[in-house]
Amino acid sequence: MASPGRNIIFLSACLLGIAPLTRAQDASINPNGVLLAQNENVIEQARLRSEPSPSVSVGVDSNGNALAEAEPSSSSDDSMGAQRIMKAQEPVRNFTFSGGLSFVYTDNVALTRSGERSDVFGVAAAGISWTPHLAKNFEGNFSFNTAIFRYDRTSELDFESLSLGAGISYTIPNAKGLVAFARYDLTELLDRDGGQIVTDHGFSLGLQKTIPLGRSHALGFGLIGTLGLSDPSFAQRSQIGGYAGYQLQLTRSLGVDFLTRPVVYFYTKSDRTDFNQIFSIALRYRFSDWADANASFSYGINRSDRTVFDYD
Repeated sequence: MASPGRNIIFLSACLLGIAPLTRAQDASINPNGVLLAQNENVIEQARLRSEPSPSVSVGVDSNGNALAEAEPSSSSDDSMGAQRIMKAQEPVRNFTFSGGLSFVYTDNVALTRSGERSDVFGVAAAGISWTPHLAKNFEGNFSFNTAIFRYDRTSELDFESLSLGAGISYTIPNAKGLVAFARYDLTELLDRDGGQIVTDHGFSLGLQKTIPLGRSHALGFGLIGTLGLSDPSFAQRSQIGGYAGYQLQLTRSLGVDFLTRPVVYFYTKSDRTDFNQIFSIALRYRFSDWADANASFSYGINRSDRTVFDYD
């Protein structure tokens, strides 16, 4: 999970976890009589808190984040689990059901330039993904994800998200590990009472390259561009970004991931541009085919042409 500021996940136990996205809203008043402009900061926080880190894998959503990986069949070789990266030709499970629970500490819960406050929040997430083989070198992906975010001391930031997505990926022949993809994602962001904060539509195109370095480690690189449409429109943004990751399988059960993810956000209705950068390291331990645990540390910065949105 990539949250802004220096964050430590104290506990994250998930069942082939799929992480969701979130999005934005417009001026005037919502159905609950709340001034929507007051939700702008909530939207910024919710979008960043709910964006997971991409991994060295193929399936990605409109933010370049990894979708649930299709699991290869068991293997008797001595690759220490690396077959999940290197052996895409093995049979996969087309359907993946997931659920996860995480607890996160952040040192800058309000995303402020000064006077930072710390907090702890919990995330409960669930999802389902279908990845059918469409034709030679073509795969589809259809997914539904939901998540609930609850804060310890900053309950006004509590939110929920629902997302639906569909995409297609093409493995380019004679270019080992290079995949092109297109995707559409619909995301609804709700407050803790179920009131709408924002609805986002994302239309994405991208490329991802995986480079095996041996039997137990690999590099991954990706580029992605997303056209965003939002309701309300003042939160509407598009983005161009990339990511680079290194994945090392220490044993069959224990692995480590390093990630950097730069992205530029273009807020089309408010004439604002932000540069966001996240660095993270994560440990993951797989107990079985259906359960694993993760711990991670991340550091994020945001620089904007409106200095009020500058923070670490």
